[in-house]
Amino acid sequence: MKKFLAFLLIFFLLPSPVLASVKISAIFPNPETDAKSNEFIELQNLGCESVDLSEYFLKKQETKNPTPLAGTLAPGESRKFYRANVGLVLKDDDDTISLVSKDGEIIDKYNIPKIMPKREIFWLFHMR
Repeated sequence: MKKFLAFLLIFFLLPSPVLASVKISAIFPNPETDAKSNEFIELQNLGCESVDLSEYFLKKQETKNPTPLAGTLAPGESRKFYRANVGLVLKDDDDTISLVSKDGEIIDKYNIPKIMPKREIFWLFHMR
């Protein structure tokens, strides 16, 4: 019984890891004008700690080389990554965008539908 109580005491006293939760929150693949300037992917940190974005990549389904990210996202912060800045060209239809960790794990992904209306931003909602 003493070993069990000691285990519980140690278990609850050690700090537990708080995981950051970065998700794709919006995609704008088909702007009506100037796709290079207006096309974007938005990421949001749904976690409780800041996230180092250099640990992540954005990847399209047919791309062999993922797009590296940079910067930090504070808890609750969102940031748009525009085509002109990151060089990731989104197809207007039938494309898959993934947020991938450095070790290759798919963190989040979104499939752009085959029939995509112009000027439509896809807002993706995630539960905490």
